[in-house]
Amino acid sequence: MKEEAINYLNRYGVSLEDQTLDLAALIISSILLFALLVLFFVKRVKLNKDQRQLHKVIKSVSKHYMRDIFIPDGLGGFKHIDYVVLTPAGIAVITAQDFPGILFGGEKVDLWTQVVQSKSYKFNNPLPYNRECVQAVKLVSDLLPVIGRTTFTSAGTFPKGIPETVSLTHTLKEDLLNGEQQSISDDMLAKWRSFKDDLYAMIKPMNVSLSASRN
Repeated sequence: MKEEAINYLNRYGVSLEDQTLDLAALIISSILLFALLVLFFVKRVKLNKDQRQLHKVIKSVSKHYMRDIFIPDGLGGFKHIDYVVLTPAGIAVITAQDFPGILFGGEKVDLWTQVVQSKSYKFNNPLPYNRECVQAVKLVSDLLPVIGRTTFTSAGTFPKGIPETVSLTHTLKEDLLNGEQQSISDDMLAKWRSFKDDLYAMIKPMNVSLSASRN
């Protein structure tokens, strides 16, 4: 039976060695595909976990916020902002960063450094972008003070010190509230609603999709 099968394959120009190689290639490809799917799933779960953690912190700071918005920058373009939050001190502009590992950076350093498993990587200083977002928010309305915080997930650490306007997810609430759970005045809430109305009025004519919480 074995000889007949081999003769049958040879009759059509297919050797047993070719079949073995094809099967091995299929198995290897399947394993690689499975590994890539697992890696993608793990990263997706981690990202969702970090996003949920940040969202939980934001809600503990204030129930008045807008999430994942695009706002005109005054120069014909737009800035993407992860969170715009009403706090007792005014409006906080939160831009989120996810760089795990050991991080080094400073206010006036153009390229920051990320160290992961003894390997070093460079990334652009994220603080200027946050400042640009703050300016874009100020263009909408000047009724409330506006501050900015660049927030890194807790997977990153700054052993040489955290730059002044940078927060980690687990320190963000304290950084925004200065350790005090203050209430938001009726006057600030009215100005916040006016700010949102002005923002929606600016964006609607431009036909830009705005995904935001209307709390």
